[in-house]
Amino acid sequence: MDIVSAQTHDVVKSLVASMGGDWQTFLPRHLFKAPNDTQHGMIAGIVTKINDRLIVRIVINPAVIDKQLVI
Repeated sequence: MDIVSAQTHDVVKSLVASMGGDWQTFLPRHLFKAPNDTQHGMIAGIVTKINDRLIVRIVINPAVIDKQLVI
């Protein structure tokens, strides 16, 4: 699970970087377990540096297929 969490966090950081310098990650991030108990997901937030009340929540429900993270 640590690998999935770290790789998912990397995806969020890459997404924020691609949005430009006005955005940054927002803590905390929350891990959740899917209803079927076979997967974990992550709720990550990003916030604009211009208005810190504008928070966008991203729900990522990754899967591991053949030891590769699929988002």
